[in-house]
Amino acid sequence: MRKFIIILIILLFSFPAWSQSGDFKKPDYENMRKYIFDNNSPYFYPTLFDRYQQGDTSMTLEDFRFLYFGYTFHSAYIPYQESKYQAKMLSYLKKGRLSTAELNEFIKIAELNLKDLPFDIRTLHILVFSYSQKKDSVMSSISKFKKEMVIKAILSTGNGRTEQTAYHVIDPAHEYDILNELGLRFAGTSNLTNSLCDYLIVQPNEQNIRGFYFDISRILKVKAERQSN
Repeated sequence: MRKFIIILIILLFSFPAWSQSGDFKKPDYENMRKYIFDNNSPYFYPTLFDRYQQGDTSMTLEDFRFLYFGYTFHSAYIPYQESKYQAKMLSYLKKGRLSTAELNEFIKIAELNLKDLPFDIRTLHILVFSYSQKKDSVMSSISKFKKEMVIKAILSTGNGRTEQTAYHVIDPAHEYDILNELGLRFAGTSNLTNSLCDYLIVQPNEQNIRGFYFDISRILKVKAERQSN
């Protein structure tokens, strides 16, 4: 097995920069609620989620918007959920080199992580590379499709430049993944605004961007609702 970890780390921190148009819209949660609970709707959540799990690459951006943001209505959604598989995944990443058997086990753990965190961008990225190492082009392509469509769903909600046009996320970890995807690095400072946006300051860059806003109001609302029940 080639030096799995070195290549993987390079890939994890070498995301391509995404171009964006001004055509974006905030998620309308009340409207989404009507569709995802209607079993006659094309966005009926159990069907939509099953398509995602099965790796249906015919799913559209609108499908993914309902899928990603609609997950906050699912009982399995836990705001600020931490992965119980993260430590085990890191133990494999620290090995520096994986045998075929270890790579297979690593993939199993990553897939289990996606059971808990189905839209975890970093894990999906790991699976793209891991499956390619196994010469499994089908699963690598499916993982890549899922990762890219989750990213597109987030980027479709804004441009991150102001609180009014903030990117909407359902997991704070996705804020840092989006920065990486945009080819930027977190500078280590973040602030929560009055409009419930995380403002992440980035390292100096050619675009002269100081930082990005991420709307976490949905995360905080679900957390408050769960705590009050």
